[in-house]
Amino acid sequence: MSLISLTAPPKIKNSAYPLFRPWLLNNFYDSHCSYCLRQTSTLQVDHYEPRSFAPDRVNDPGNLLLSCLNCGGPAGKHDYHPLHRMRRRRKSESSGFEVIDIRKDNFAEYFKLDPNTGKIDINPRSPDTTKSVKNLALLNLTLVPLTAYRSELLNVLHGLEAITDSLLKRKDR
Repeated sequence: MSLISLTAPPKIKNSAYPLFRPWLLNNFYDSHCSYCLRQTSTLQVDHYEPRSFAPDRVNDPGNLLLSCLNCGGPAGKHDYHPLHRMRRRRKSESSGFEVIDIRKDNFAEYFKLDPNTGKIDINPRSPDTTKSVKNLALLNLTLVPLTAYRSELLNVLHGLEAITDSLLKRKDR
């Protein structure tokens, strides 16, 4: 998956962030979570930088993404921000703001996907291995259900490739 480029955000009077949901749905891969990339109908408008740490960006469309409940909620990236009280307690914490943003970061540069199993791992050529490791854990990208989902998608892709090859061979006859 490469970077996405968004269309211009709509001009919304008193732009309350929930009103940007239709625009986000039109720009973000047909109901896919911006973090784990799983397709779901229960996407929520999520703040890349949390509201509590970036109050001036609450209604900024450049800070809004779509996320599933797992990634955007307490089970996901809830304590990733460097100012979060749980991270401030860790004296060794100096990583800063490292959640991957699909508007700026290319997933394929940070992770590699096994085309047969759907397992995801750190790309050995990652521009920032620490960021890759942290996001793999933070976003729970190695969970069995996500791996199974990616495996199903890969099976569909392989099937479509086989059909395409068959049609091309038939056309060449």
